[in-house]
Amino acid sequence: MKNIMYLAILLLGCQFVNAQEFKETNAYIVSMNGETNKQETLATKAVLQRQSETTIALTSFPLEAAQTMNSVKVTELDNPGLNGVKKVLKIDAKYTEYCAYIVSQYILVTNDGDYISLPRIGNTMCNDSTSEIKYIFPNQKFGKANQIVRSEVGISNTTTISEATTQETFSWNDDDFGTSGAISENL
Repeated sequence: MKNIMYLAILLLGCQFVNAQEFKETNAYIVSMNGETNKQETLATKAVLQRQSETTIALTSFPLEAAQTMNSVKVTELDNPGLNGVKKVLKIDAKYTEYCAYIVSQYILVTNDGDYISLPRIGNTMCNDSTSEIKYIFPNQKFGKANQIVRSEVGISNTTTISEATTQETFSWNDDDFGTSGAISENL
C-alpha cells in the first residue's frame, strides 16, 4: 500500500514539474491591416506572419478599437500534449482605457503545418483583478489529457495560477477542427 501511495505522489509531482507555460517568442510578427467591410466602415485585421517570411500570412483575425491598442505580444507553448499539435501560439492584444482590456487569440500549429484558431478570449484587468479566462492545455498545471480547457483561473500578484474553475472543455481528436484563418466572435 505504501508503494502505491509513493507512486501516486511521484506521478502527481511529475505533472507539476513538467507543467509548462507560454514563453515570449520573436519568431512571429503581427501586422495590422485596415480594410473597409460590408458596412463601409474601416475594420482592422491582425495578420500573423513568420519573422523570416514576411510575405506569407499564416492566419488573420479581427481587431476591435485598434486606435486604443497599446501592445501586441506573441508567446508560444511547445508540445502542448495534444496529438498532432506541435505548439500553441498566443497573441495578446492589450487595449488601455480606464483598465487594461486584453484580447487573446490562441492558434494551434499542427505537425502538418496547418494553423487552427480557437475562439478568442477577452479579459478586463483592473487593479483588483484576481482571475482571468484562459485556455489550459494538457501539459499545463490543471490541464486534462486530450482536452483543451477554457477556464477561469485565480492569479496572485506574481501572475501564478492558484486555482482553476472549468467553464468549457474541448475534446481533442487530432485535427478534427480543420483549419481556420479568421474566427470572429463578438466580445
